[in-house]
Amino acid sequence: MAAFRPTFAACVFDGLRTLTHAAVDFVYPPACPFCGRETQQASRRTRFDSELCLICRDRIAPQTEHVCHRCGAPVGPHLNTTGGCIHCRRDRFNFDRVYSLGVYEDAMKSACLQAKRASGQPLAAAVAGLLWERQQEALKSEQIELVVAVPKHWTQRIGVRPNAAETLAEALARRLQVEFGRHILTKVRRTLPQSKLPSYRRRSNLRRAFRVRQPDAIKGATVLLVDDILTTGTTANEVSRALRKSGADRVIVAVPARGIGR
Repeated sequence: MAAFRPTFAACVFDGLRTLTHAAVDFVYPPACPFCGRETQQASRRTRFDSELCLICRDRIAPQTEHVCHRCGAPVGPHLNTTGGCIHCRRDRFNFDRVYSLGVYEDAMKSACLQAKRASGQPLAAAVAGLLWERQQEALKSEQIELVVAVPKHWTQRIGVRPNAAETLAEALARRLQVEFGRHILTKVRRTLPQSKLPSYRRRSNLRRAFRVRQPDAIKGATVLLVDDILTTGTTANEVSRALRKSGADRVIVAVPARGIGR
């Protein structure tokens, strides 16, 4: 394959874009998308380059030393969780494991809710960056070939704020240097919000709600499935079921927040 050589016009455009971003950063210094404090990050080239300040990094996601290998929940030390933990050992999952940043509470909960707003893309991207920083070696070891996000039904996308899961997924795909399959998954049935249902109704609420539009794109692949929150794992499990049924070899889940006891 011949080496790619950018055109003169592309080089000029890239240079002008860099100068424009530098000028914007001079007038409006980079700020933490969670608290608004000025940060020391380099010039922002895209909306995916936002960073959390040092204080907010520790507030949103304090370092968790021990987590369940299977569901990502925090656990005590010296526990073998390859078969699950108290939160998941009775569940049968269609995904292989979960990578998360922290528990869905306090500052993490606020960050997840803010990331869902119309102006929340920089915060979602910054949280994805922190997840990558903490889990990049493990994620690289999974040999992920494709990244997808938990989709919304089309009626929920009309005139609605951006899908935080898509922003997270796209940011992680950039760092993994693999394709973000924005249109590979679809939600074919509108469902009730999972958070408003008791746990025993969540599975039936999502049954056959997701479909893979392009099965050939995932056959034999290790897929990273991204969402903003994982609580019972029902949503990730149903999407993973559709992915595995369509030929995905393995499904790894990544979420910023792991809900516990809900």
